[in-house]
Amino acid sequence: MKTYAEQLYKNLVRRIELADDAGLQYDPVKRRECVTMIRESLTELTNKLIDYRFDDQQEEIYFFKEIKPRFVSLLLYYSYIDLIELKKPQGSTHDIRIHYEKELASIKRFYDCHSALYHYYRGNFSFLDEKLFVRGSFDLPHSFSTSKIDRDERLSTEADYTVSRILANGMLTGYLEKSIRLLENQPNDLLVSSKSKRTLRWTAKAIDLVELIYGLQLTGVFNYGKVDIKEIADTFEKLFDVKLGNYSLLFSQSIRYRKSGSIRLLKEMMENVREKLDELDAK
Repeated sequence: MKTYAEQLYKNLVRRIELADDAGLQYDPVKRRECVTMIRESLTELTNKLIDYRFDDQQEEIYFFKEIKPRFVSLLLYYSYIDLIELKKPQGSTHDIRIHYEKELASIKRFYDCHSALYHYYRGNFSFLDEKLFVRGSFDLPHSFSTSKIDRDERLSTEADYTVSRILANGMLTGYLEKSIRLLENQPNDLLVSSKSKRTLRWTAKAIDLVELIYGLQLTGVFNYGKVDIKEIADTFEKLFDVKLGNYSLLFSQSIRYRKSGSIRLLKEMMENVREKLDELDAK
């Protein structure tokens, strides 16, 4: 099951990458395409689960603690973004900021209500796994409140959905915080050519820009290496008029699993520079 599910997840990430390669979670049509793809993969996974017998309890715990929440968290993430953007007011920047801040406050309330499980999961504890991630277990400590919505005991445990929400809310927090920062950004006139008056735009794939951003940050070329990835990503979004979406997800999942190779743009840049130098030497 583990090998099957992880391959299914990798394939799903690749499909999302193709649909969302330019930060298109901001596009409602592309966003819903992602939701549909995730639902299809999740349905395939649950159909497999119905007839599957785990070899032992540890395999079952791993599935409901680690594997299933990956799929469900992606579904929740894109679904929440769709709902948040649909409810976004058409008023001023101030109104939109308040809208995003209310969503952040809602996430905080969720964490407050599920703080025990949040710290248990994030702390990589395992002493309650048999109660939290094994089907048919109900004897939970009072402090471990959960949000179980799937009542089919074959497909869910007491805590796997709540863990999915924890993962989704982590991604959603990044999305909301970035959206708020983008509201505060103003166009940079220094990037507009005095002749053409056209803003420089990034016309390659967003995933390639993410690769470049991480390469620059990890090499420490800005501020003697004392700048975090968020600041660089926000600056590049502003400079090149591009939305990167959840760049940390792109880097950790999509870049690792893309068929063209994990480091594509940087290799291509090296080859092009080398060819240019060879051309100059030949003159």
